[in-house]
Amino acid sequence: MGLDSGRISSTDKNLVALYAGGYRPGSSLRGGYLIYDASNDSLSVIPRLPDDDDDLHGVMGHQSAVVMCDAQGEGYLLAELVMPGFSQAGVWLWKSSAKEWVLLSGSHPLPSSRFSIDLCFSYRGSLLCWVDLLRGMLLCDLNQDCNNKFSFINLPQDCPTYDVNPEYPDIVRPDEFRSMACVCAAHIKLIALDEYGLELIVWTLSPDLSGWTMTCKYNVEKIWANVSYQPARLRQLAPSLPVLSIHEDGVVYLVVNDETIVDRRLVHKGQYLLRVDMENDEVRVSPQPTRRICSQLFASEFSAHRHTAFTASHPVI
Repeated sequence: MGLDSGRISSTDKNLVALYAGGYRPGSSLRGGYLIYDASNDSLSVIPRLPDDDDDLHGVMGHQSAVVMCDAQGEGYLLAELVMPGFSQAGVWLWKSSAKEWVLLSGSHPLPSSRFSIDLCFSYRGSLLCWVDLLRGMLLCDLNQDCNNKFSFINLPQDCPTYDVNPEYPDIVRPDEFRSMACVCAAHIKLIALDEYGLELIVWTLSPDLSGWTMTCKYNVEKIWANVSYQPARLRQLAPSLPVLSIHEDGVVYLVVNDETIVDRRLVHKGQYLLRVDMENDEVRVSPQPTRRICSQLFASEFSAHRHTAFTASHPVI
């Protein structure tokens, strides 16, 4: 492709799906898709969506390409969500065995024309999930017929609202205070900070996907009081960018920024990554010595599929 940049969209086990270059569905920029396989350190190139049907190419976010390993683990599927019009969702599929893009039959009305994908993942080997952290989750079940493939799950009714102005939703970055993940390959969970940034709340989606149940509340003051937090000599800093571990239930990763005002200027003194085991009240504090974390962390397990020497220096979140 002659490109030197990429952006991760999703992962599944040993696979990582990336956008190459600035390409997104409907974009005229150069690029396409890449699939990295950590088990054999290989990279596969997948062409951009067909250009002969522009009505089906609407950008719906920066992370809308879902990769999913097949049941036998010998191939994979890549799914891209698009907008055929302003209120419908459609899905293009690429199978490694067929090596061509195919448009799935059927579509689903979106809850809002402002539906924007913040993250995506696969679930149970047949469900494709696209999440708008302000509105809910669109599902596509590949095992269902075209009339029942799509469904939409709203966020929990008691999920914090953060006083989001519906007329100007773009000024809010929902990844700063909430995220969603498939945890331990068993449950879809949502984690959110409350309106004051003082409590972490976790909801778990029921196995039949019918609704959410609040399963954990954890006060941020427990982090500040922890024996591992205090030796770092940090002030009581408000955390952000919560991300659930996908292989350790009850573990969340957070970012805290140590900043102060000097002569009317904001001075950045340091940044720290926190690993919090909410079930056992354990906290680990890791200073970020160089590059600052400015966007949501990305939980994955692909590095666990590489050789031991590599995984020792790249732990799985």
